[in-house]
Amino acid sequence: MSDKLNEVGGPRISQDENPKSEQQAFDPILEKRVIRKVDRNLVPILFLLFLCAFIDRINIGNARIQGLEADLNMSGEDYNIALFTFFILYILLEVPCNILLKNMRPSLFLSAIMTGWGIVTICQGLTQSFAGLIVCRVIIGGLEAGFFPACVYLLSMYYCRHELQWRFNLFFSASIVAGAFSGLLAYAIAHMDGIAGYGGWRWIFIIEGAATVVIAIWSYWMIPDWPETAKFLNDEERALLVDRLAADKKDTHMNTWDKRTAKRIFSDIKIYLGILMYMGIVTTSYSGSFFTPTILKQLGWTSIRAQIMSIPIFIFATVCALVAAIASDKTKHRSGFILGGCLFTTVGYVILLNMMSVSVGIRYMALFFIVAGGYIAQPIVLVWVSNNMAGHYKLGVASAMQVGFGNIGGIIASNIFVTTQAPTYPLGFGLVHPTSPFFSIFVIAEFAAMDPLSVSASVVGLLGAGAQITSCLWTFAANARDAPQLARHLVVEVADITAALGSLQVYVCGQAQAPGGRGALILLEHVLTTLTGCVTTFSDLQSLMDQLNLSPDMGTIDKMKWARQESNITAIVQRLQNHKSSLTLMLTVLQW
Repeated sequence: MSDKLNEVGGPRISQDENPKSEQQAFDPILEKRVIRKVDRNLVPILFLLFLCAFIDRINIGNARIQGLEADLNMSGEDYNIALFTFFILYILLEVPCNILLKNMRPSLFLSAIMTGWGIVTICQGLTQSFAGLIVCRVIIGGLEAGFFPACVYLLSMYYCRHELQWRFNLFFSASIVAGAFSGLLAYAIAHMDGIAGYGGWRWIFIIEGAATVVIAIWSYWMIPDWPETAKFLNDEERALLVDRLAADKKDTHMNTWDKRTAKRIFSDIKIYLGILMYMGIVTTSYSGSFFTPTILKQLGWTSIRAQIMSIPIFIFATVCALVAAIASDKTKHRSGFILGGCLFTTVGYVILLNMMSVSVGIRYMALFFIVAGGYIAQPIVLVWVSNNMAGHYKLGVASAMQVGFGNIGGIIASNIFVTTQAPTYPLGFGLVHPTSPFFSIFVIAEFAAMDPLSVSASVVGLLGAGAQITSCLWTFAANARDAPQLARHLVVEVADITAALGSLQVYVCGQAQAPGGRGALILLEHVLTTLTGCVTTFSDLQSLMDQLNLSPDMGTIDKMKWARQESNITAIVQRLQNHKSSLTLMLTVLQW
């Protein structure tokens, strides 16, 4: 019996995912071998590429304190403008790039855009004017636009939902390590100041950009493409990988692009809640990445010492993010860790808002809270959404929308730390401080919606739809001569699941309020995700019925239509059986 409790939904995952029930048919030894191969061949290369990408994105912060502004005659808010311009094309091109990725090999797509931004990063070190720097930043933003959502999408194509958070955090930790590594590289490269007549800040861009180009060209032969064509697996391993992924997402659809798919994707409000959550967290994360070197220097340390002192901050953040990922996967829980990360950043910014009243050591500690909190929450929000997007197109578009529009937070972060307010930055710290707790309200809102009344309303709607479909199919099966056997199967399955929904409605109506405690939230979340799957299946069944003749007088053409749709009808029967199994199991648990 399939006991899949988490099927289709918004930015939430099952808190009780049980992979074993979905994978009983697979050879466990072969399965472990396949996952180990995927771990060795996919995560490390994406980690390395993201490390390069993020270093090239934030190394302007290190270059700033090595003389960038003086050499390019920058003044006022020119540095903020340079940060802001990166995000113009970065935001606008992320969704189109992910749609383009559907028709390209990831190895070609990722290596090509990476080579491009590596070359432009070198050009940043050669530019002689502020205008030249701006042009380079805009181009780098456009080329990097497709990178991160493509990596998120590629990871989600290789791992089941309950396996993704830990791997994603390993990949995402590259952006945190980049903060430490960028400071270490800048410390070493700063000693090249004056070589060949170039300032130390120029060598930061030139050397790091050249390294990116070399790694990008090499990565063309190292990046795996889609699971169906993964060269590091043999035929048996590829088949198992594809089958287990299909089992994990067998209730997902939207694998073809049409008007109906587009409407269902862009009308899903939970995608927009995910964008808002991500935007708030990104604001805090980018504020830390872009301005940590500057803040450290203004604590009274030299430029070189400020580079060194930034390293422990990002090492601590890396450890926190990975520990949170392990705990999140083991507990099958996401929202609590997001809220915990938001709390960390809030504490840090409250300290910096009162920085003149505390010692340098306390201010330094505040940066640990800010950076760690942001990087705990950011990857978990991303995985929370991608875990539950239905079908390849919805997953790709949702990931790109969340990352793209969520990065408006980067624009906010780029423009609120103004030079004239240094070193206390009341505007920057004052605005960033409430963004995490404010947008984390959307996390709470997701759970607040999970009360018996909302469940009851959903069940009532499904009961009505189930009764209508059952009546229509029963009339056809009972009166049509030579009615297809599949029609009778559909009648039985729809009637059974309607009965299960009726039992759920009886239970829910007996609840005066949502049971308290975390366990109750988990159970309600299961119910809502399963109900969402039922809605999708009923909708697909209704669309299929509209294409078939359900009148008692069946002709030859009508029988041919039924025959052509046999595979689709069989798939819907299987989905109905899965929903019924999930509802039956949950009712058993709820009534204990």
